Amino acid sequence: MKVSDTTLACNARERAEAELRSGEELQWVGTYGKLPRGAVSMLFIVDLIAVVLVVAVAVLLWREVQSITLTLICGVCGIGVLYLSYVKIRERRKTVYMLTNHRVVWLGSKNRAVRSMPLTENMVRRVVMKPQGCGDIVFATAEDDESCVFYNVPRVRVVLNLINELSAGR
Repeated sequence: MKVSDTTLACNARERAEAELRSGEELQWVGTYGKLPRGAVSMLFIVDLIAVVLVVAVAVLLWREVQSITLTLICGVCGIGVLYLSYVKIRERRKTVYMLTNHRVVWLGSKNRAVRSMPLTENMVRRVVMKPQGCGDIVFATAEDDESCVFYNVPRVRVVLNLINELSAGR
């Protein structure tokens, strides 16, 4: 484990412990795990393709309309695609996931936002397994909201078993 990974883990635990409610016990805390080998490269390639397509459209528009404004707008859109992808990955990496004896919690990086769900039986909708034992845990909600996910959890089977054990009979 790198020094920065150790620091991140310590900060995550401190942050999680600060969010505990009365009577809660911290069972597990984690952050967005390392992406599998090649995943960052693949994201970069997909973003690069999107930028190339936007630039190609800009060139075609320039030839057809010869409007510098329209071409600049397309260029800004291409850069925007890259930036939004970077921001999304950065935001997920700063999210802290925690599991207590009463709830599952997301501690976001934006405005120190806290989202939580009470532990209930069958609260896990699905698990997306990835290489090297990590994966995504998608939680079922009343609104059927896809945003309730623990992304890229290392040793996902262990965490899933803990969730099932804690939520049994609730």
